[in-house]
Amino acid sequence: MVTAVTNGTTETSPSKVAELAEAAPTQAKRLRGIYMLGGLSTGYSAPVAPVDLYDPDTSTWFPSVTTMPTPVSFAGIASEKSKLL
Repeated sequence: MVTAVTNGTTETSPSKVAELAEAAPTQAKRLRGIYMLGGLSTGYSAPVAPVDLYDPDTSTWFPSVTTMPTPVSFAGIASEKSKLL
């Protein structure tokens, strides 16, 4: 389920993430995937550590494939030879 709050109104709808995600992404999915790092969970003082992965070939999200040692928000991330820097 996904819950969104807009202007004080809460709306909950089914999420396909839980239905589509496998237990863990394969190595091929990790190499071709798009990683999402950092963000805010509840406000400007709550950066996040989980790293999510999106596989564009199968349109599948893999939440929390790993975590960052230090939670961040508004981060700039680069990669080189399949490694996040």
